[in-house]
Amino acid sequence: MYIFVTMLQGLKALYIVIRNGEAICFETNLRAFVRKFEEIEGESRNFDFFYRKFKRERLFKLTLSGKEYTFQKLL
Repeated sequence: MYIFVTMLQGLKALYIVIRNGEAICFETNLRAFVRKFEEIEGESRNFDFFYRKFKRERLFKLTLSGKEYTFQKLL
C-alpha cells in the first residue's frame, strides 16, 4: 500500500480518453498519450492541439471518424 501511495504523490497528470463509457487510452505523459491515441485513431489531432486544449480545459469532447471521444486530464 505504501508503494502505491508514494507513486501517486509523484504523479503530476493523468490523461484519459473515453469512448462509449470505457477508458480506451491513458498515460501520465501528454506526448506519450497522443502517440498512443494516434495508434487507436488514425485521424487524430496533433500534439500541439492537445497541449493547447488541455491548457484551457480539463475535459472536452472531440468527434473523429464519426466516433465521439471524451478527453480528460486528472490531477
